[in-house]
Amino acid sequence: ISDIQDVDPSLSNYLLYNSTQPQWAQFQVKSDKLDTLTKQGSEEFDLAKRKAIAIDVDRELLRNWGAGIPYTCDTIGNNLTWNYLKFPELASFVTVHEYGRDWYFDQKDPTWQGRPA
Repeated sequence: ISDIQDVDPSLSNYLLYNSTQPQWAQFQVKSDKLDTLTKQGSEEFDLAKRKAIAIDVDRELLRNWGAGIPYTCDTIGNNLTWNYLKFPELASFVTVHEYGRDWYFDQKDPTWQGRPA
């Protein structure tokens, strides 16, 4: 799914989802409709039309489960946390605004016992 922080995702969409591009080869889920839309978006100069095309690209990606890219796994980290530290799964385009809010210490977890107050 398009990076919502990018002012204009047309180039990113073209590079990731157009089957003529090398980055597409990572997952290789071909969609003629995505090829057409991403090409149109990268060649369109009118901002309003390009925005509408980007929205169509996102809708098509949602219909096709992200065209092979696991959109809930946008980073892989090697963080080590205590079992009592609970945090939500992050889906960048859906829950990123809630991510920091939903962390908490589960004081009923057995590993919490004996922790200094």
